[in-house]
Amino acid sequence: MKRLAFLTLFLAAANAAAAITYRFEGTAGAGRVTADGPQLRVEFTRGDGVIFRDGAVVTSNDGGRTLTLLDPHAKKPVSLRMDDLLGAVAIRNAKATARDLGDGGVLEGYPTRKWIVDGSYDVAAGDLTMHFTLHSESWRTERIAEDAQFKGGDVADKLLPANVKGFPLKETTTVRSGNSVVTTSTKVYDVHVTESTPAVYRVQFDTSKGSFVVQVTRKWAPRGADRFYELVRSGFFDDSRVFRVRRGFIAQFGIAGDPTRNARWTPIADDPVTQSNARGTLAFAMTGPDTRLTQVYINLADNARLDKDGFAPFGKVVSGMDVVDKLYDGYGEESGGGMRGGKQAPLLRGGNAYLDRNYPKLDRIIRASVVFVSR
Repeated sequence: MKRLAFLTLFLAAANAAAAITYRFEGTAGAGRVTADGPQLRVEFTRGDGVIFRDGAVVTSNDGGRTLTLLDPHAKKPVSLRMDDLLGAVAIRNAKATARDLGDGGVLEGYPTRKWIVDGSYDVAAGDLTMHFTLHSESWRTERIAEDAQFKGGDVADKLLPANVKGFPLKETTTVRSGNSVVTTSTKVYDVHVTESTPAVYRVQFDTSKGSFVVQVTRKWAPRGADRFYELVRSGFFDDSRVFRVRRGFIAQFGIAGDPTRNARWTPIADDPVTQSNARGTLAFAMTGPDTRLTQVYINLADNARLDKDGFAPFGKVVSGMDVVDKLYDGYGEESGGGMRGGKQAPLLRGGNAYLDRNYPKLDRIIRASVVFVSR
């Protein structure tokens, strides 16, 4: 039974269409997974005690169907097939139902939904058939791009209902057969997805004043365009506030409503300035060279003077600029100000709770979503 439970690791790692790395910790082991297309590498800091020992490394070039085990205590690698891990068994009469219980909170900076899966199946090996029941609770995010999520193959297709959506960041599964009960739990953390950023893409911002659409052209500022795409896809801007609006200058946003979501982002290197800070363009705020994080501003006027300071526009508002012009500007610099102003610490610590309590008229970004891509 423990072998069946442990397969979750590989079913979650196999066949990623975009590169992803993450760490895992659970009853079935701990370590680091790297998956890029059919390439898979699992490094165990702690093995499962059944198949993999501490320090073992597992690699695959075919999406997890064939595994190469590098055991630190063995003299040479061992090749394993997924069928060998299961043994000579067949899964029959598989039935499962899934329930979406709604908001599961934020894990690792990603919004999740909680799913419950209940199922049963028979495992046949020769003349022996055993009946199993399964109960699983998982917290899944759809904010990891769909083509970076994983396909588990035939086994997962039989045990996981098709309506279950998202990448599992936390999961607990109990499998029963007769008087035998095995419960496994796994938590995923330190997730990094490398998804190819489109050459041109559009993002729609739905706000408390209405909607506007931004078009990003990657060649204008590749690093900025990549970071902005990752922020949008992760849901970072959803339910946040436009905390700095100076009429005739800029509208600035990009501090998460949930303060825990700010910490995972590290600064990116600068881009050359290839476009001027004209009215409607977007660029990242910064405090100096190579300090761009998550804060973005929209130019409300032609601000060419910012070009010489290294502020590199990566996109432009293509519709709804009238909505941007209406964003509440009554607080000016008092509700956070710029990154160099020294007033943002309360925002970073308190998020929406601080802003809503002290600056209740600020406009909200309800959601930001990619609505068009061109590669």
